[in-house]
Amino acid sequence: MLQLINPLPRPSGVPRPDRLRKLWRLGLALSIALQLAGCGEEAIALPIACSGDNYCPPARSSTWWAIQLWPTDAGDKAGSDPHWVLTPQEGQLLSFDGTGSASLRFRAAALLSGLVQTADNRALVRARVQATLPSAIPGQNDYRFDTQTAEKVAGTYSLRVPMPAQPDKQLYRVWIGFDDASQASTYPPMWLEHPVGGDLELPIQLRALSQLAAISGRIQNPLGEGVGGMSVQVYDENNQLVSSSAISLGSGGSTGGTYRVVLDPQLAKNPKALLRVVVRPGPTTSGLPSLEALIPPPMAGTEKVQNFVLPSQRTPVPFMLPVRGLGPSGATQEVAAARVVAQVHLEDASTPAGVRVSYTAQADTDAQGIARLMLVPAPTVGGNLTYHISVASPPHTPYASASRELQIGPSEGLLAAITLPSRPRLIGRLLSAFGEPMSGAQVVAQPIAKTVSATSLLDSAPEPMQPQTVTDSDGRFVLRLDPGDYDLDLIPQLGTGPRTSLDNQRITDADIDLGEVKLPRMALAKLWVVGPTALPAPQVKVRVLELPNTSPRFGLACTEDLPCSQVAKVRAEAFTDSKGRLQLLLPDSSPSASLVPRSRP
Repeated sequence: MLQLINPLPRPSGVPRPDRLRKLWRLGLALSIALQLAGCGEEAIALPIACSGDNYCPPARSSTWWAIQLWPTDAGDKAGSDPHWVLTPQEGQLLSFDGTGSASLRFRAAALLSGLVQTADNRALVRARVQATLPSAIPGQNDYRFDTQTAEKVAGTYSLRVPMPAQPDKQLYRVWIGFDDASQASTYPPMWLEHPVGGDLELPIQLRALSQLAAISGRIQNPLGEGVGGMSVQVYDENNQLVSSSAISLGSGGSTGGTYRVVLDPQLAKNPKALLRVVVRPGPTTSGLPSLEALIPPPMAGTEKVQNFVLPSQRTPVPFMLPVRGLGPSGATQEVAAARVVAQVHLEDASTPAGVRVSYTAQADTDAQGIARLMLVPAPTVGGNLTYHISVASPPHTPYASASRELQIGPSEGLLAAITLPSRPRLIGRLLSAFGEPMSGAQVVAQPIAKTVSATSLLDSAPEPMQPQTVTDSDGRFVLRLDPGDYDLDLIPQLGTGPRTSLDNQRITDADIDLGEVKLPRMALAKLWVVGPTALPAPQVKVRVLELPNTSPRFGLACTEDLPCSQVAKVRAEAFTDSKGRLQLLLPDSSPSASLVPRSRP
């Protein structure tokens, strides 16, 4: 084992000879290369699949690889220049040499700082400043860094943020909002986009009243009395907050129930799209519905009036909703831990035109499969209320999630049960590239998100779940899935094989047998991660992702009638050791040749 030996100490003030300096640098480079190859003082243990008599070929470069670095500490050297703070970073160029080795270097951090002022030049303390860097890797979350403006040096802020690989194309979005209730009721939020290619002094001044608009009105009950304690906010078509936040006044007389919000017409992404004025009940008004009005965006310097009238509804009372699952034999069983969301529209003759009124309640079923919901009962005279019920069944049960319309009468009590159908099964057997059963591997179904426009904030539905299972000793697995489109992530036990996925699987109401699914051959990737000063970066989480390939090919076509995954997939992740090194198993195949869905009738 070759190890770098430090030169002998030299007298103070005597410069190092040029030749010795060159030899020292050469020795350093050689030491780094040997450490990266696994021959250093703390050689990295080979993954199990590549040890012994098994040989893993070196990882190959590919334009489909992307990389993410997530540091667990703030820098690569104690007391280092703050520019060398390690910050989360990504890149889409991961190039391996002939030995399957690659080096990754953090870019220096940038200092984003400035002064936040009101339109009349007053420093604004305790304002929330958030800098967001959009991810260039499809399907990955954006990177967010936030702070509050200071009180000691009033209104100033300072953030250490990573410099993007392409500053002119990846613009930072700087958002200013307010945690303080009094500030949130006075100022609308503000945001702007700006490139960050180095330290940047970015002063921010809130817009003047002449550049803003206002919406005011009154919230009243069917008797014409003002209703206080209701929160009012305005959102654009993408459900982005574009206004200050108001609470309707609770005093009696003509001011009871009044509100006024200030909004910035320039914040909406589409300045011509309708805005949503949303009214929600507060802590003192629980049991009341939420209201929403769609309005044209007002011009700067103007004020628009939007009044709201609550419907003549009864006070919510407890109802018990049984949830049952239907088995193959026709017998039913209680479904515990199911999330139930119930929603009803309550508009009546007193509701102003264009106003939507919704009441929503939710609860989880108990061990007996009963969801206890506080629902608005139907009026004592007249027809029933039609509720839309969504039931998200736990992923481990054999019963599918479902949505139903349910009639609610005037009397509280036990409702007719909702019966869930059986979930179709996705069956398969996971094998290694050499045909050996892969036991103990995770199989995770990731729902493919649909590209749809933002829905109303009043619409409520349970979050989609990610069903998963583990292969048995023979590599077999069974997943019960709700009908829909999925990517199937295949994650072998650590060190036994590469991660991969079987994408674009459409589940209908029938069982699907995938047969034998073989993992791709594995390749060994050796990485060395250093900070901006070229010192090793220990305990950095490294993720290698495979970019999506949506080009039309056999078994895949991105149309409305077929599922099409468009997100990057994690293919390996691990932490660097004390010398910034790690080794990973990657699929030894081009992503364009990766697993594709089987052709089915």
